[in-house]
Amino acid sequence: MYSKQQKIASTRFTRLSVLAAFVFCLTGASSVARAADPASLLAQARTSASQLNQDATTMQSFAGNRLSWKSHAHQINVIKGHVNRMGEILSQLHEARGDASQVHQRAIDRISPLLQEIASNTTAVIDHLNENQGHTWSPTYQSYVSENARLTSELSGAISNFVEYDKTKTRMDQLEQKLNTGE
Repeated sequence: MYSKQQKIASTRFTRLSVLAAFVFCLTGASSVARAADPASLLAQARTSASQLNQDATTMQSFAGNRLSWKSHAHQINVIKGHVNRMGEILSQLHEARGDASQVHQRAIDRISPLLQEIASNTTAVIDHLNENQGHTWSPTYQSYVSENARLTSELSGAISNFVEYDKTKTRMDQLEQKLNTGE
């Protein structure tokens, strides 16, 4: 069992690590500058967002069951990892923004506030679990978990739509070029 001081230190560390990726992407302070293709980064973001959405949905199913708070804690740590990964990808997208198409820039603009809201809500879930381990049934906790599931679904859907739009637009541009050159 952790002492109260260890629990507070753990909470601070966990909260900082959840939000670190998001702050990292806002500052653009990447220690390893990688000039990646925005379309490729969006495809990576789609995969990560899909995993994040699945795990948030799984956690939402926990809220209605009588699982141990440790199961909830494990699941929120998995979610935290996905949020941090999404923050890394978003950071790379921000770095590539200057060379990005308007569609990619709109995707970055749409993803940023959603991910910030997910990071904030994930922190609220962590705080609740740290302060009220036995109260995973409380309406406040269930509201946080439901909101995370809703937000991650919205994020996953938005990214998927941008990726599909980009693929379709690229294909249409290729076909138009063929029509114009008589191929």
